[in-house]
Amino acid sequence: MSGIKLSNATLTATENQSLWHPVQARETVTMTWFSDIALGMLDSTTLAPLCPLVTLPILPALPLGPAPTSSSTRATSSWDPCVPAPVYVPANQSMSQLISSGPEDPRLFFDNTGLTFHSLPSGTVKGQSCLNLTAGRMYRVKIDRAALKPLLGGEGHCPVLGGSELAVPPVVAVELKYRQSVRRSPEKNWIRFFHSRLGEHFIYSLYPYEVVRAQPDGDAETHYRGGNPRIAQTVLDRKVVFHGGANALLVEPWNLRTCGNKTGGLCDRNNGTGKRLRWSRSAYYLASFHTIDREGRYRNYVFEFASGPPFEVLRVSRALPLLQSPVFDRSLATPITFQSGMTFLANGNLAVSYGSSNADARVLIMGQETLESFFDDPAPQ
Repeated sequence: MSGIKLSNATLTATENQSLWHPVQARETVTMTWFSDIALGMLDSTTLAPLCPLVTLPILPALPLGPAPTSSSTRATSSWDPCVPAPVYVPANQSMSQLISSGPEDPRLFFDNTGLTFHSLPSGTVKGQSCLNLTAGRMYRVKIDRAALKPLLGGEGHCPVLGGSELAVPPVVAVELKYRQSVRRSPEKNWIRFFHSRLGEHFIYSLYPYEVVRAQPDGDAETHYRGGNPRIAQTVLDRKVVFHGGANALLVEPWNLRTCGNKTGGLCDRNNGTGKRLRWSRSAYYLASFHTIDREGRYRNYVFEFASGPPFEVLRVSRALPLLQSPVFDRSLATPITFQSGMTFLANGNLAVSYGSSNADARVLIMGQETLESFFDDPAPQ
C-alpha cells in the first residue's frame, strides 16, 4: 500500500550540490510508502490463499558485533527507516523525496528458508545516515519455517492469531555489504542462489557480471568477475540499466525422458505414469532480471546460468509478456512490471510472480513448451 503527500512549498536547492541542483524548485513531492512484508500459503493447484496473510515483524540488526541468531540478540525494537535528503529532478524542476516506512520487494528462498529484501537503513540504529544514499540496501532474514507453518494454514486450518502462543515470531535483518563492486551505482536487487558445496552466493551485478559469496554476518566477497556477452547481446540495441529479479531456482538433472512428441525439456512430472519427470539436461540455475530504459520502461527476462563456478550465463530469454496495470498516483511516470518470484508447481509449470505499476500483484504460469519458446538458443545438453 502506498500514500503520497504533496507540498507546494518553494525551495532553493543549494545546500548540498552533490544531491540537489542549485536552482529554484517549483514544488517538493514527498512520496511515502507504507510497507510491510506479509506471508501466506497458496494452494499449489488453484493458487488461492489457504488463510489470510500474516505480517512478518522485522527487526534491524546492530551494525557491530557478530551476526544475530535470534530476534532477541543484538537487534533494535522496530524497523524505522531513516529519511533521505530530497533530490532535484531537472525534468519538472521539482524536489523529490521518497520516504519508505519499511522493507520493500521481498524475495523468498527455500533451501535454508528465508527472504531477501531492500530498504533504506533503519534510523533506529545509531550511526546510520541516509545522506548521499542513492539507493536502498539489501538485507537477508532467516525464517523458522516450522514455526510459521501452522500460522499460515499449513496444518489444514486457519488459526486465530493474536494470542501469545500464536504470535508471529519476529526476525532480524542482516545487511548485505559488498565493498568491492565495479558498478557506478549500488545494486539493490541481488539475485540469491545456494551452492551445496560453496554455500550462499549472490549475483550482485549482471553487467558487468559479478558473483559474490556471502558470509553469515552479511559481508560479501568477490567470487567471480568478468564479462557477460549473452546479457549484453539481449539488449544491444537499447540504452538500459540492468537490475536483478527473482532469486534463482536450482533445476536438477534427471534421466532423459520423452514427453509426447518432444524429447527433453520440463515434462509433466507424473505424465500419467506415477513417475517423476524433470529436465533431461545437466543441472543449472533459473533466475530473472529486469532492465530500465531512459523513459523509465521496465522489461523482465528469465535466464539460465551454470550450476558451478564461475556460474556463467547460459541462455537469456526474450522479454516476458507481463500485464501492466494503469498508474494511479505520482509514484510512477509510466506503467511498469517487476518480477520478484518464481517457483515450480506440482505439475511442473513455472509460476512467475510480479508486481504491476505499484498497484497489483499478479502471477504468470507457463508450461514447458511456453517457457522454452521464449529462448531463441537451444537448451545446452
